Amino acid sequence: MCNLISIMLLTPERARALIIGSKSHLVSYERGNIATIARTFPLILENDYDGTIPLEKIESALPKVVDPHVVPVSGISLESS
Repeated sequence: MCNLISIMLLTPERARALIIGSKSHLVSYERGNIATIARTFPLILENDYDGTIPLEKIESALPKVVDPHVVPVSGISLESS
C-alpha cells in the first residue's frame, strides 16, 4: 500500500508514466494497482543487478515530442530488491 501511495505522489496527475526497473517489486507484485488505482502507465525498462537503470535507457524512453497521444513521464522508481 505504501508503494502505491508513493507512486500516486510521484504522478499526481493521472494518465502519466512512471519508469520502473524490470526486476523491481513494483513490476512483480504491484503493476496492476499502478495502472488501475493510480492510473499511471508503468514504463518498464531493463535494470541492472543492483537496481540501477543506465541513463541511456532512461533517455531513450523519454518522449521526444509533446503530443497528446504520448504519455508523459512523471518520475522514475529505482528499487534494489
